[in-house]
Amino acid sequence: AIDILELRQLTEFVPPSGPKGLRYVTSDDEDKQHGVLAARGFGDLGLYGTVFFRVTKETLSDSESSITLCTLKGGNAFDGQLRISCLRSDDGITVQTHLVVPRKGRKLSAAKARSITDGITSSVVESIRKRSAQILARRSQSSRFKGSGHNKAAERRRSRFLKEKEIEEMAADRRRRWQRQNPDAGRYRPSGVRQQSPNNC
Repeated sequence: AIDILELRQLTEFVPPSGPKGLRYVTSDDEDKQHGVLAARGFGDLGLYGTVFFRVTKETLSDSESSITLCTLKGGNAFDGQLRISCLRSDDGITVQTHLVVPRKGRKLSAAKARSITDGITSSVVESIRKRSAQILARRSQSSRFKGSGHNKAAERRRSRFLKEKEIEEMAADRRRRWQRQNPDAGRYRPSGVRQQSPNNC
């Protein structure tokens, strides 16, 4: 949820029932403080309209993440404040979208306002679901890779042990055969008297 709000991925997966062409495009600056919300039906005669936003508040934490967008001058749809929040609990993540229009500001019909909030909420939920599935897939792949590496290392240790054991058995077998061919093998003990040179006799 933090990544979705931080990257301003608010309208990637708007359902077919949502506003047609609903899209939020953020600015190129690092903080992504400005953005434009566009959709069909925002303008006159049902044409496309735009709303310019600026991020006025942002909270990103493991338990609660939210951003608050306020409209700027220049748009032709409505005035107000848009707040998207993601609350984490033991039951999962709850996504909420609120649209507040000031009393003297340009207003939307209740149906359009509801379609905007529902569309953004559904899109954020789907983005979170897909992101979670990607994370779980990467973790599973990493676990399989680690397990495969562990199995290969264990197989190499076992192969080395078997080779060393085979070498020891071969050496012991050669020793047994040598002892059978030489009955006195191992019984000879040096007397300690070295053989003298004939010149010293």
